[in-house]
Amino acid sequence: PDLADVAAASSGQAPSQGKSEEGCSHQEEFWYCFEGADKVDYDKNIDVDAMPCETPEQLAEVKRLVREHGYSGFSVVRGMACVKDLGRPMTMEDLHHNEVKNKFYIPCRQ
Repeated sequence: PDLADVAAASSGQAPSQGKSEEGCSHQEEFWYCFEGADKVDYDKNIDVDAMPCETPEQLAEVKRLVREHGYSGFSVVRGMACVKDLGRPMTMEDLHHNEVKNKFYIPCRQ
């Protein structure tokens, strides 16, 4: 997937390569997952939490935290989740392609 998928996610459309997944039992909410994209901002403190994320249960816990607090999304790399808060939903301009084998999750709230 490329950053065009991120643009689709930020507009509420499904990513072109079908990288959505259910985030919980609520059918109105799901997640977009982008491989090789991240949000890094050294000038602003957008990282609000870091949590282990190696199991499906830990992934569900990170998703729960993001949903409950209204955070923008999170990146998972090497078994750790970095929770991001931009104070608003993520857009294509927020994510950048990288060579690290991470996954970036953006909640889709309708």
